[in-house]
Amino acid sequence: MGDIIWPQTYATDTAFFSESPHSLLKTQDSCLVITGEAYYPDSTYPGHWIQKIILIKVKQNGEVIFEVPWGSNNGIYCDGRASTIDAANNIYTAGRRARTMAPSGDSPCLFKTSATGYPVFYNDLKETSTMGIATTINWFQDSTLVQCMYWGSHVGVDTTGLVNTDSFGTIIKEKPLLINYGTGAFWGSDITFNNRLILAGSVYSGSTFSVYLYKVNFDLEYDSIYTTPFTYDN
Repeated sequence: MGDIIWPQTYATDTAFFSESPHSLLKTQDSCLVITGEAYYPDSTYPGHWIQKIILIKVKQNGEVIFEVPWGSNNGIYCDGRASTIDAANNIYTAGRRARTMAPSGDSPCLFKTSATGYPVFYNDLKETSTMGIATTINWFQDSTLVQCMYWGSHVGVDTTGLVNTDSFGTIIKEKPLLINYGTGAFWGSDITFNNRLILAGSVYSGSTFSVYLYKVNFDLEYDSIYTTPFTYDN
């Protein structure tokens, strides 16, 4: 009926600063994972807060299981936009890593976290981009991952596209969707029953926002367009 069942406040630890959630995920063990970002003290930079992915896992009743930054002392600047899980409840997050070693810049990045919240690895999907972020992540039915991401440079070609990887972040296929077409942000995605990716978001070009919807198959090629009318209530 739309009435509040329970409210809960998270990331209340004073070590977190400027926390922001971005997405919600249901896990195999009937819990929920919030993916977002926050600033957090890192022992490699004494006296400073650095930007971190924050993962918050809670039970269905809202009780906290863990609230963790992506490594409390690994010196990695990062933020997360969306996550998915495997059969063992390991968490795979699409996001961004700010490179602190040459070449500097932001990489769209895949992060893996254990079911208990411990960082396992990260893999930059573009190693030389000056700007970059991955915004969506899903499993294809063959247990490979598909992510939407943006990468480019302050001067040069900017691309919004899809990348298909294995579970370690090794790129299998890549498909550009938009090249030098203004600002594109794709925040919604899902896999259909017949293993197609649907992807939606907004694109700003000139002075106009447009809503874009894509549907691609396992090969990251545009899916067939069906023109037969459907009876939606049947």
